[in-house]
This record gives sequence, structure tokens and C-alpha cells, in this order.
Amino acid sequence: MHEDDSNKELESDDAYKKQYQTAQMKIAEVTPSLPVNVTRTSSTGAVKTSKFPKLELPKFSGYIKDWLPFWSQFKKIHDDPAISNEDKMQYLQEAMMVDSRASELVKSFPPTGENYTKAIASLKNRFGRDDIIVEFYVRELLTLVLQNAVRGNKKLSLASIYDKVECYIRTLETLGVTTDRCAAMLYPLVESSLPEEVIRAWQRSGQREAVEANGQRETTDRLEKLLRLLQLKVENEELIDMALTGFGLPMDQERTKKPKQSRRQTPPVRASFS
Repeated sequence: MHEDDSNKELESDDAYKKQYQTAQMKIAEVTPSLPVNVTRTSSTGAVKTSKFPKLELPKFSGYIKDWLPFWSQFKKIHDDPAISNEDKMQYLQEAMMVDSRASELVKSFPPTGENYTKAIASLKNRFGRDDIIVEFYVRELLTLVLQNAVRGNKKLSLASIYDKVECYIRTLETLGVTTDRCAAMLYPLVESSLPEEVIRAWQRSGQREAVEANGQRETTDRLEKLLRLLQLKVENEELIDMALTGFGLPMDQERTKKPKQSRRQTPPVRASFS
């Protein structure tokens, strides 16, 4: 009698298990997949969830130089099909800097989904055209040339010049103005923006003559080697600055410190009378 009861209980348990497994499979089929947080398990067994800081959209000021950083971030919202145009329009309004030219342009469109594409087209036409951005950065290079040419202006440091030139050229390359195609335009601008001592070092290095002997990629190679020379001089200056600022002494104080001139008393002139 006890054996029959035990068999019935086992059969009942098996039936419940099968029903439970079937229900789990059905739930898995109808439940959408959810994003999984990145977790780490420590040696003590505690589970830690990695939390990253919230990213905020950059505010667009209406200046041409700020268009590329702004659009590279906002484009993620623009291309997301899950976001309606009404919501995109709201995001666009919030991404404009208050009282800026860009903000006034976006506000000129009623905040509807139909006007979102029109507002984006107007923003691109006003601030995001490639030809306008290229012209802006070429003018920035010309500004460096003028600052270097006009005597009396406060000269930029070599590191600052290099950072600006590198930024402008890389941005132009992003817009399709590559050094292979436009080196003939970029090289004289870069060379004229450099201090006289750097140009003299470039002339003495012998790299210019070696490049000119190649012939085919003369201007492109000259620009690349000039930028490389500028980079090396900036790195050397940083090493020198690090050496001079040892023991917490300010570098400017070391450079401007002049040795004290010894004060010599002029011996009295003795007039001899014969």
C-alpha cells in the first residue's frame, strides 16, 4: 500500500515538473529581451554593477567651430527610428544654447514633428555646410600667420601653435581636405605660422632638400615632415621644462633670473701735476 502511494507521489512530482518547465519555455518566448547591466563578482562573492556618468548633449552655441562636436553627438538622436519627430524637436530645442543665433533659428519653427526636418535642414545650411567649415579653418590658419607676422603681438608658445595647427589640419581631413590633395595650400600656411627659429631649424635639417629630391609627393612629404619636426621640438621643450621645473622651482623664474652684476667702484682719478 505504501509503495503505491509513493509511486503516485513520484508521478505527481514529475507531472508538476513538466508543467513548470513548459510554462517557463512559454514565458521565455513571449518575454522581450532586456538590456543586461555589466556586473562584476568580487572575491567575496558580492556582485557589483558598474555605473557610468550620465552623458549630456553639448549645447550648440551657433559658432561654426562648435558644429562638428555638436552634430557628432546629436546625430545619434537624429538617426534613432525609435524616437518620434516630436520628441526629436524637443531634444533639438533643449540642445541650443540660450539666446544664441542657433536657438533663435530653431525657435522660429513651431515645435511640431513636421517642422523638425525643416529645422535640421536650416541648421545644416546655416552652420553645417562643409564649404563654410573648411573656409573657417583655413581662416584660422591665416590668423596664426598674421599673429606671427605682426611684430608687437604677444607670441604664442610653440606647443600652442602645434596644438592649433594639428587640430585645424585634422578637422580639415575629416571634411575631406586631405594633405594629399591640398598640401600645396596648407604647407605655406603652416610654415608661415611658425617662429623664425623653427623655420631656420627646418631649413638646416636637410629634410626639405631630401623631400624635394623625390619629386612626386614633394609638397605632401614636406608638410608631413615639417609637422613631425614641430612635434619633436614641442616634445623636447616639454622635457626641458620638466628639467627646469625640478624641485618645485617655477620655470619662468629660472629663465628670467639674471646673474647679479658685480658692483665695482671706480677708482678715483688722481691728477698728476708735474
